[in-house]
Amino acid sequence: MKYSWLLVLMLFAFSADGAQRDWGNRVYSNVRLHEMEGDLTGWRIQIIQSEKEDYALIQAFEGVPSSPCLVRIEWQGNKFRSSPPQTCDFQSEIRGKIEKNRLIIEFPAGVQGAPNQKKAVLPLIR
Repeated sequence: MKYSWLLVLMLFAFSADGAQRDWGNRVYSNVRLHEMEGDLTGWRIQIIQSEKEDYALIQAFEGVPSSPCLVRIEWQGNKFRSSPPQTCDFQSEIRGKIEKNRLIIEFPAGVQGAPNQKKAVLPLIR
């Protein structure tokens, strides 16, 4: 009984931290099957939190899935930006924001491996 207050305090601390960053460690995707061609198209992005830095595992699907690319992301509130390493299939900065259980990403013009549209909406899948 004398340690019950400690348990309540710990639960409150964990729930408060989760409320601030409830978007972390989640997967967002708009990958779909193109009915006529039978190919997959879209993007899948997993946000990965770590103790020191946050990362995104990004994979593009245009006919054939690209190799997944791990990028470090910088946050400003619910917005992020990333610059992929040279080993990624796309080589330009990607910006995005998380709102209402979806991730909206923006691609600068002329990005190799980016879809034709300048923005993509990726719903939260888990």
